[in-house]
Amino acid sequence: MKFKRLLYLLLCFAGLAYGNTGGTDKETIIINDINWPPYFMPKTNGGAIGLGKELITECLTQLNYPSQFKSLPIQRTHGYMKSGDIDLTVYSHKADRESFVYYGKEPIFSSEYGFAVKQGSGIQINKIADIQSLIIGHLSGLSHTPEILSIIEQSRKVNKVREGYSVETMLAQLTAQPRQFDILPNSKSTLYWYSKVMGLSEQVTVLDYTVTTKNYFLTVSKKSKHIKSPTKFLGDMDLCLIKLKQSGKYHQILASYGFDLTAKELKKDITH
Repeated sequence: MKFKRLLYLLLCFAGLAYGNTGGTDKETIIINDINWPPYFMPKTNGGAIGLGKELITECLTQLNYPSQFKSLPIQRTHGYMKSGDIDLTVYSHKADRESFVYYGKEPIFSSEYGFAVKQGSGIQINKIADIQSLIIGHLSGLSHTPEILSIIEQSRKVNKVREGYSVETMLAQLTAQPRQFDILPNSKSTLYWYSKVMGLSEQVTVLDYTVTTKNYFLTVSKKSKHIKSPTKFLGDMDLCLIKLKQSGKYHQILASYGFDLTAKELKKDITH
């Protein structure tokens, strides 16, 4: 009887000790590990994990949040964020997304959105309407501006859209002989990155024309299973990003991925 009582007391003290560590307060946060260089990359990609992933990991570590990156296709992100199977991802701001995510307020990074063409094609873009006469390469799941999305939908009706599921495949099709389509919209940084690592820098031209520059923010699913106080969490993460920017560490991370810190955009001379 005394042994049982002693065992009970030990278990109670153990439970109190565990509770005091905060072990039950912070559950493992699930993050979508998008294959989106140079912002997010799998660990096997030459040791670089992507600047967005580095910044998120740095802040989660500082705030003592355990985390797990889960590799999923871009096109599944919306569904999993709506269901709460993913807790955290980055999004540019769109009003309709506010129905299923909470937005942070401090941009984690910015990205210029533009076009790639086959070098020597002679294609020049001076306004968005110029792409209407071209065959467009469309990466499934990629978010476009309303103007470009409208053109893609109209072009799809007359069989002038070629859809793909990876940037590597689409750049290979763009530079094929004959090319499979004329123009590929995406983040300029992503287009530069893949052109470099695929050895296509002399075959791909990223046009000067910029459609828009998007700020990206941390977002938490409104059905998150592991972040109990999304507003507080995002506030803490925003403050961490602000401090990283003030300390200079933020700019060091961006520079390590070859970003021009004045333009906030990737240069052709990437370092990773």
